[in-house]
Amino acid sequence: MWKANETTGQLEYVFQGELISVSKDTQENSKGTEFRVGSVKLPNGKIKSCRIYEKNFAYGMEVGTSYRCTATQYKDANGDTLVDVLMSHLTAAERASIDDFADVAVEATSNVAGQAIELL
Repeated sequence: MWKANETTGQLEYVFQGELISVSKDTQENSKGTEFRVGSVKLPNGKIKSCRIYEKNFAYGMEVGTSYRCTATQYKDANGDTLVDVLMSHLTAAERASIDDFADVAVEATSNVAGQAIELL
């Protein structure tokens, strides 16, 4: 689902996309930030280009792995709506639940809204 970015107002869509390929060389954007051009498999199975910031790529991204992507709508010089896809290094790993820590016996305290709560 497309949602408006609270800062820019541009419509964005966050999804998991498989990294298909990535360039060996880096480029610089207008702000001097290094990035690589890659290709990503979209949720509909189509393969399109994406950008990967070099700082993200340095984490060790691998072809064939799915990563978090943000698609952003923008208007080009002709007024046509296009989509820029930015891929991060974050994977689609499932978040931990409290059950994942069932065998960990740790007591801690937390101050929530001025009240001490014992966590087990």
